[in-house]
Amino acid sequence: MSSLGFDKRVDAILRAIREAYNLNKIIPAAASNSGSLDLEKRVALPANTHGLVLSIQPATGYSDKPLTSPTGSYGDHNLMILGEEIRAAWLLSAGESNGNTRYVSGSSFATPLTAGIAALVLEFSRQKAKNVFSISEKHRAVLWSHRGIREIFQYVSNINDMSTHSGYCTISPWKLLDYKRSYEGFISEIEKLTFDSPAALSE
Repeated sequence: MSSLGFDKRVDAILRAIREAYNLNKIIPAAASNSGSLDLEKRVALPANTHGLVLSIQPATGYSDKPLTSPTGSYGDHNLMILGEEIRAAWLLSAGESNGNTRYVSGSSFATPLTAGIAALVLEFSRQKAKNVFSISEKHRAVLWSHRGIREIFQYVSNINDMSTHSGYCTISPWKLLDYKRSYEGFISEIEKLTFDSPAALSE
C-alpha cells in the first residue's frame, strides 16, 4: 500500500512497483489530493502506473469526487472510497489533551480503507472447514493477485456519471460483504469473480 504521491518520475519506485507486481503483490496507491480546480494536476506516482496498482481517490459521504481530486487516468480503473472526515487514531503531540483521534481526509486515508477491504476478502479465502480450504486453491491463486482483487473491486463498485466524476467507480463493499449472505454464498460469489485457473493471470 502506498499513501505517498510524487509529481515526477522516480525510477527506483517504478522498479519496486514492477517487481511487486511480478510477484503478484496487490498495491493500492493514493492518487493525490492536489487536483483542486487546476486541470494540470494529474494522478501522482505510483498511482499513475497503469495496470500495476489500484489508483485510489477519496469520496465524500455522498460518493462525490472532491475538488481536491485530480482527473482520473484515462483507460485506468479509477476507484473511489470514503475519504473525507474519517475518524482515525492519532498520536498526541506534547501538551495536547483533546483525545487521541482526529477526523482526516484525503486519498492518503482512503487508500488504507481499500487495503483493509482487500485484506478481509483475502483472509476469508483462507478460512478452512474440516481442515480444508473452503475456496479452492486455483481460485485463491487468482484472488491473491492484482488482477483478482481488481475483479472484486470492479464487482462491488458503482460507476459514476462520466461527466461528473471522470469515470471513477465508488467501492461499495456491502455488495459483497453482506451479513445476510450465507457462508456458502460468499464462497460461490468469490469463486465466480475469479478465473478458472492460475494460468489466466497473464494479461
